[in-house]
Amino acid sequence: MKPIKIEFQAFGPYTGHEVVDFEAISSKGLFLICGKTGIGKTMILDAMTFALYGKSSGNVRDDFEAMRSTNADFSTDTFVKFVFENNGDYFLFERRLERKRTKLSASYSMQKKGDDGVWRPIDTENPKASDLNAKAVELIGLEYGQFSQVIVLPQGKFEKLLTSNSEDKEKILTSIFGEEKWKEFADKFFEEVQNRKSELDAKKLKIDISLSNEGCENPADLNLKITNKQKELDELTEEFKKEDLDKKKEKLQAQLMLVNSFKDLHKQEAELENLMEQKQDRADWEETLVWGKKAENTRKFIDAYDSSYTELEDRKADEEKALKDKENKAKIFENSEKKYNDLVGKKEEIENKKKTITQYEGKIPDYEGLEKVSEDVATRKKALKNSEKQMNDAKEAYEEFAPKIADLKSGYDALLHEHTMLLNTYLAGITGELASKLEEGKPCPVCGSTSHPHKAAVSENSVSKEEVDSKKKEADSAYKKMNEAIKKQDEAKSAFEKIKGEYDQAQKEIIQKETNLENMRKNMVEDIPSIAALNDAILKLKREVKAFEEALSNAETEKNNASKALTASESNCKACAGETKKAENKFKKAEEDLVKSLEENEFENSDSAREFLLTPEEIENYTTGISEYDAAVSSAKKQISELQKTVKDSQEPDEAECKNAIKELDNKKVKFETEKSNAEEEIKRLKAKEEAIAKESEGLPEQLRQANDDLTFAKRLRGDSGTGLQRYVLGIMFSQVIASANKMLEMVHGGRYRLFRSDDKVAG
Repeated sequence: MKPIKIEFQAFGPYTGHEVVDFEAISSKGLFLICGKTGIGKTMILDAMTFALYGKSSGNVRDDFEAMRSTNADFSTDTFVKFVFENNGDYFLFERRLERKRTKLSASYSMQKKGDDGVWRPIDTENPKASDLNAKAVELIGLEYGQFSQVIVLPQGKFEKLLTSNSEDKEKILTSIFGEEKWKEFADKFFEEVQNRKSELDAKKLKIDISLSNEGCENPADLNLKITNKQKELDELTEEFKKEDLDKKKEKLQAQLMLVNSFKDLHKQEAELENLMEQKQDRADWEETLVWGKKAENTRKFIDAYDSSYTELEDRKADEEKALKDKENKAKIFENSEKKYNDLVGKKEEIENKKKTITQYEGKIPDYEGLEKVSEDVATRKKALKNSEKQMNDAKEAYEEFAPKIADLKSGYDALLHEHTMLLNTYLAGITGELASKLEEGKPCPVCGSTSHPHKAAVSENSVSKEEVDSKKKEADSAYKKMNEAIKKQDEAKSAFEKIKGEYDQAQKEIIQKETNLENMRKNMVEDIPSIAALNDAILKLKREVKAFEEALSNAETEKNNASKALTASESNCKACAGETKKAENKFKKAEEDLVKSLEENEFENSDSAREFLLTPEEIENYTTGISEYDAAVSSAKKQISELQKTVKDSQEPDEAECKNAIKELDNKKVKFETEKSNAEEEIKRLKAKEEAIAKESEGLPEQLRQANDDLTFAKRLRGDSGTGLQRYVLGIMFSQVIASANKMLEMVHGGRYRLFRSDDKVAG
């Protein structure tokens, strides 16, 4: 970190605006900040430290308001701005105290200079004090305490750096030289070795657990267990071969086939017996088909008779319906004609209503003007009432200021007098204090004279500058309040006069409007007091006219439609009578043809023929039933003959005994296959585990020994016992730093001072 410029105002003993340009000062090499004690040298370093960490270099003041100059003007802001260079980049840290009314408000900013020379905020637009503190540690690499010990050594703190313990020196030297890599290396090496050791221990534990799960202590026990399992499997297989279960099962399956043949024979014999019982049904089906064919010959004549009869009945119903419709249409025409004539007689009344509408519509502009003027007058009166209240309130507010201002003026005069008295006393006290320290022959710090014939006397009633300043602040505050009250009084007076002028003007306008309103009321229609009532009256008349005109139009349309409907109904009656005559002739012809067809097919009447009429589906069902019956009888006889040849003279076996015997053989085979499969899987599993353990155990003891040795070494590097790698390296560097420092000290006071590092060993 290299300081470039420090800028501060109203900070510590500095009341004004100060700038120290380190870049310009250091252009010729090293420079020295020197001066008398108390002149403000350390405050320049405090400003740098405060800008970065919010604390002074000596850590005696870390409150922003405490750092503000007590002699600074009331309105002057306190701020610290520090520009520094770090690793080639330029940064600006600023802390500011601004006057906000009666309080001081703190604000902060941190910026970085871009390649284009423009300063831009870092991380956030509105950082907090803690953000600046953290950013300083991040950029410089030193915390506040380390910065104070290494970069800015406050007065009396140099010995603390030299005598700090090894741990504190280690932190500082690590930050300065950036030698964190040695600790990181030691930690990384320790972590790697520890992880490797944990992995090897876990691998050995896994192998031990795997053997223990099999009840074994070592791989040899596991191999013996596999050999015994294989021997058990071989004995089981040999025993299964001796029983020859497959041959026994073949004999039993042959017996089951004979059982099925006997079952099929019994089934076919029962089927044939059942068919013989259905022989009469087949004869009935055949007779039904014969009479069905005869009835089919009469079908078209029956259908023609039924159709013509239905048509004749429909025509008679249509003719009767047409006559009734004609009567209804005649009544409707008579009523519509009467309704139309009644409405025509009311035309004159409707014309008078139309004239009234025209008269009322001519009055609308007058009513609208009256309505607007009435609303305007009411609104103005309401506003006038509010304005009167505002005027009274404004007058009261204006008159209240006079006694307040008088009190404030009296208070200010008293405070001003007290301040003047305190200031005179303070000035007299400073002169006497300075004179008391003058010695003959030594120059006066004010005039430079070495002779002091007339020394000022020390005041008995001394006053501090803080008391004078405090009283001045009280007087300034009272003066400010008095001026603010006078300003508010002027504002209240202007507001009152403005409201009063508006009130007087509004009164005149209302009187004029009320006169106009009275004249307009004389031109109103009797019993219609408002524009709303007038519009309602017009709307009512228009609705009555419109309703009449719509009713007249509808009545005329209704009468014309009724006349047309009556004419159409009369024509329909004539047409229906002609259709009925045609239907009667058609029915007589169909009746004659049906009687002739019934006689030819041996039926007494149409009902007996209808009984034997069959649908195509029924005919197909009867025909198919006869055919299927004959085929079933033939098939049953044939299968009985073939099955009798198959069983010959054999005795029928017991089916349940055969199935139970087969099931027992199958269970034995399944049991063997299961036991064999389980044994094979167990042997396979144990062999796989044996191979895995052998592979995992390869080289494991040597690896564990090496890991233990490496872990011991890693702990020594880290400094778990004795000096670690980082402290060892820093010790060498510290010796080099001391040697270089002693070379410089040889030039100071003839080389009478030097630094040395103790050879005494301590823990770590």
